Amino acid sequence: MMKKKNGQRGAFLVLAAVIIPFIFICAGFAADFGKAWAVRAKLQNAADAAVLAGAYQYSSNDQGNVEKLIRTYLSQNSGGLTYSYDKNRDQRNGIFYREPKDGDQSKGILLTLHASAEVPTSFLAMFDVNTLHVGVYSTAKIVKSTPSNSDDVFGYAIMGTGTSDEIRRFNEWNRYSVQFSTNGTHIDGKIYARENFALYGKDNGVIIKDGSQFSTSQKDDNVLWPFGNNEWDPELRKNYTLKWRLHDQNGNDITANGHYVDPIDITLSKDNPKTKNIYDFIQEQKKNHGVITAGNMGDHGITADRSKNDGVYIAIDNSSPDWSYNFGDWRTYKTIIAYGNIHIINNTFENLSSNDHLTVVSLHGNITIDGYPPHKLVKGLFYAPNGYIDLKTDTNFEGSMVAKQVMVHQGSGYNIKWDRFDFAGDNSSSGNTGGTGSITLHSDGDSQYESLP
Repeated sequence: MMKKKNGQRGAFLVLAAVIIPFIFICAGFAADFGKAWAVRAKLQNAADAAVLAGAYQYSSNDQGNVEKLIRTYLSQNSGGLTYSYDKNRDQRNGIFYREPKDGDQSKGILLTLHASAEVPTSFLAMFDVNTLHVGVYSTAKIVKSTPSNSDDVFGYAIMGTGTSDEIRRFNEWNRYSVQFSTNGTHIDGKIYARENFALYGKDNGVIIKDGSQFSTSQKDDNVLWPFGNNEWDPELRKNYTLKWRLHDQNGNDITANGHYVDPIDITLSKDNPKTKNIYDFIQEQKKNHGVITAGNMGDHGITADRSKNDGVYIAIDNSSPDWSYNFGDWRTYKTIIAYGNIHIINNTFENLSSNDHLTVVSLHGNITIDGYPPHKLVKGLFYAPNGYIDLKTDTNFEGSMVAKQVMVHQGSGYNIKWDRFDFAGDNSSSGNTGGTGSITLHSDGDSQYESLP
């Protein structure tokens, strides 16, 4: 019996000699990986809070502030973790905007953050594994709101509200409410031409996607469509005038009949329901940003203003009504409000991302949009209630152009698409002109959206 007990004790010691190191190793692994799991969970919570904060701040007009807010929230919610979103630490790190593959912006965009951390080890350090790398993704889906009232002026892709007599005061030789010198332009959005719509040539091919979205305050087709050509009618054996008209995507000519509306007032006023949102927006920008006066309109004043005003330029000193300035080179202003003429040129666009849009207001002058954006797309809201807007760049346009007169000098085969960018007019000091409809945490991988880098 004693011999049997001694044998059992010996077997137990052998078993213990095997199991105890194994338990020790498992405990060591558990301690290090448990710590890594806890750090990852804390980092995930911080990333979720940060990406949601960024999403609520989101405006396609001001991504810089969104990313700044994400960094702030990540720091505040990380509980002292040493984390990174630098690609040098992890190629997946960064802040990413992802759009639907089919280009349907109504689906919303995805805002994704990837952050990582190095977790110091205890047990694994004995095996020269000093840290464990953990990384987390967090994605928010941002769906833009549908404005409850898109009948304000930015509810139109193109709005030309001037009569010939009004337009002659600032454009004596070209007095048309809307003028197209293009070929093969497709328009997706509402168009309003107060008195006339000038097309140069029989085969200009300016097409509006939905003919019902054209409106005018002109009842006479001969005035509405000022240009045409004498054509021979072989049956009647006489000449007739073929008017050059806008037509829909089915090839149907647009006529004045059935498209009449009362004249639209685009005067800037807090009492004008069609422009009150723009009035409120300007007042908000004036309150939150320094107004440039005639005394500091030089380069140094503009540079200083940009550095403190976060991309918002305001010059509304009416002592210089004929003042004009070119915005280009290093002057990256996403919001420009000026008393006189504004000329947007090449380098303005080069400093903007494909998600950025401009908000440009000339209170008493004209707006000329020039240059060649690298993304082949001009995106913006342009408002000149007392002058003209001249789009003279060979590229697509997305946004809204509202003025006494709108002229389009694109090349062949370009598109004009309406977008108001959720312009609300009553929000923040950052130059933000938009709101959001819904914000939700979303799956990081979604086959309908662009892939993560």
